[in-house]
Amino acid sequence: MTAGYKAAVFFSATLHPFSYYFHQLGGEAEDYRFVIPTPFDHSQWQVEIQPLSIRFRDRDRHFPHLMESIVNLFNRVDGNGLVFFPSYAFMRRAFDALEGYDLSAKLIMQEPMMSEKEREEFLAEFQAGREQPVLGLAVLGGIFSEGIDLKGERLKQVVVVGVGLPQPDEERELMKSYFNSLGVNGFAYAYTYPGLNKVFQSGGRLIRTEEDRGVLRLIDDRYLSGEYQKLLLEEWRHFTVVGGSWT
Repeated sequence: MTAGYKAAVFFSATLHPFSYYFHQLGGEAEDYRFVIPTPFDHSQWQVEIQPLSIRFRDRDRHFPHLMESIVNLFNRVDGNGLVFFPSYAFMRRAFDALEGYDLSAKLIMQEPMMSEKEREEFLAEFQAGREQPVLGLAVLGGIFSEGIDLKGERLKQVVVVGVGLPQPDEERELMKSYFNSLGVNGFAYAYTYPGLNKVFQSGGRLIRTEEDRGVLRLIDDRYLSGEYQKLLLEEWRHFTVVGGSWT
């Protein structure tokens, strides 16, 4: 796409890990690249990791623990919350389950193919100082995981369920094989890095200005592995491990 141009500039807050995106965008040794430090302070984020397996094979077994984690955090933190799930089916199941809990919250959920009006109505629920806070459920990589600003007291907590891995299919497997043939980690290029991009975008809804404060909870035991520890954003590395670990 850029071959016919003298120059091109690419910029984003989620070009991480940087080497992956540099490679994907056709970067060469002589190209200029730099990272601007975050304007946000570590103290604005209260990052928590709960080492609960969200792998597909473990979801049924750990589903009650997941619901308890979401409910306990919402009851602890005063204010509106957003919870991001790996799929619509998983999100709907959680929505139905949460309706049975003692939550002083208005539950709302993202729907497929929402109109512009429906999107605006969903976001309008996130108002500061609500007598009954809102708990919104959405999908990773969806319309509410990027490009929205719920500043100040409009959003106080975000939960990300899982690590965002794309579903395996023929196209992904071809990508993995191709990158393996180039001598790089094909699984990371086809699955891990694209998945984490969705996580970074979703978690990034929490802190939008230098005055914002909030709690981010990442629920998946893989966040404590060496691979994912190296990939966490700098502002997320001062985290606390919460809850138990279930195998």
